[in-house]
Amino acid sequence: MSAAVARAVDAFDTVDVMVNNAGTMPLAFLANHAAAAAAVWSRCIDIKGVPNGMIAVHDQMMSQGRGHIVNLSSIYGNAPVVGILGQNAAEYGAAMIALSEGRLDDVDLDPESVGYPVLDPQHIVDGIFHAIDQPWGVSIGDITIRATGDRYVL
Repeated sequence: MSAAVARAVDAFDTVDVMVNNAGTMPLAFLANHAAAAAAVWSRCIDIKGVPNGMIAVHDQMMSQGRGHIVNLSSIYGNAPVVGILGQNAAEYGAAMIALSEGRLDDVDLDPESVGYPVLDPQHIVDGIFHAIDQPWGVSIGDITIRATGDRYVL
């Protein structure tokens, strides 16, 4: 990461934005801790992409007197999987099956509908641009981007 930042500074003189999207979340159940869960969770934590990215740009951004850092994470970083769906787990599962089989109602496939269950990647990109398209003196601390009809309980 430090080498990438150094190359960016050599080419552009500054680093105005760092978007950290390094990570993985292997699905492993606590009940399977002895056989697999502990190992895959450790591998997930060992990536350290977000702190490595922040460390790599910190000194450069401080010397510039400005910069935006955007750290992306999954909604699963905020709540456990079972808790995030709560009483909506069965309905969510049925909606995802219908989506995968092409049986979801057209209205629910429209991002203008409150039933819209999944995000188009462009919506995430739009949220990132919103965060970085602020005056240098404005910092957005947290944004949750989600489909209105995703059925998560937040």
